[in-house]
Amino acid sequence: MPIEPPEIPPATPGNPSEPPPENPPGNPQPEIPPPIQEPGELPQPEELPGRMPDELPMRGPDGPRTPSPATDSDSPLARSESDMNPGEPEMPRGTI
Repeated sequence: MPIEPPEIPPATPGNPSEPPPENPPGNPQPEIPPPIQEPGELPQPEELPGRMPDELPMRGPDGPRTPSPATDSDSPLARSESDMNPGEPEMPRGTI
């Protein structure tokens, strides 16, 4: 007398009986390539340090400085606040 296999119930709608196949099989993240590195080689840093100059510039001796036209009171460029906006009429100074 032959043995009959048990009856398999039909799949429930919305619940697949088998998981979907991987695409490609066995590789869950195909878009990320493996790192390219020779065996025994040290890993490359992600950002290289900047190039330092051979000699750093030295500051010159302390001597007389060139006058700045913006701060020199004898200069025509040193102006009062009213001269900053020449098209604006002068307003009386006071407190509010």
